[in-house]
Amino acid sequence: MKISAINLLEELNKPDYQDLMASFTRRSHAKGSMVYTPMAEEDNVFVLAQGRLRIFLSYEDKEFTLTILEPGQVYTTHTRAFVEAMEDCVVLVTDTMSFHKSLAEHPELTGAMINVLGGLLKNSFSIISGLVFKDVNRRLVEHLLAEARDCAKTDPADG
Repeated sequence: MKISAINLLEELNKPDYQDLMASFTRRSHAKGSMVYTPMAEEDNVFVLAQGRLRIFLSYEDKEFTLTILEPGQVYTTHTRAFVEAMEDCVVLVTDTMSFHKSLAEHPELTGAMINVLGGLLKNSFSIISGLVFKDVNRRLVEHLLAEARDCAKTDPADG
C-alpha cells in the first residue's frame, strides 16, 4: 500500500533546504500511541523520519485503514483521520502556515508534495472503488497482487 516512490525526507536533507528543515520540530512517538486524532486542534504538516504510521478512519467500533506511511512520506493533520504509530516513530513537524511559506520559497518541492499527496488520494479512491464495486473475494485477490508487486519492486535481490 505504498503511496509514493518519492522520499521527501531525502529531498529536505539536501543542502538547499537547510532553512526549511530548520522549521521542523522532531517528535518521538512510541509504538501503539496516537500521533494525531481528528479532535486535535493542531494544524500541522509532518514528514515521517523513522518508523511506520497507520492512517485510519474510525467510527464506533469500526476502523478502516487508508494507508501506511513509510519514512520520507508526508501527511497533514487537518483531516478526519487518526494517525497511529505502528512502531516507535520519529516525525518532523511544522505548522501548516510555515510550511506554505517554505514551499513558496522552494517551489521546486511542490511537485514532490503533489506526487506524495496525489498517491494518497489515488489510494483512497482505489479503496472506495473496491468497496463500492467489488465483492470481498476480488478485493482480497487485488490487494494480495498489489502487495506482491510492491514487494517485488523493493526486493534487494533485484539489485
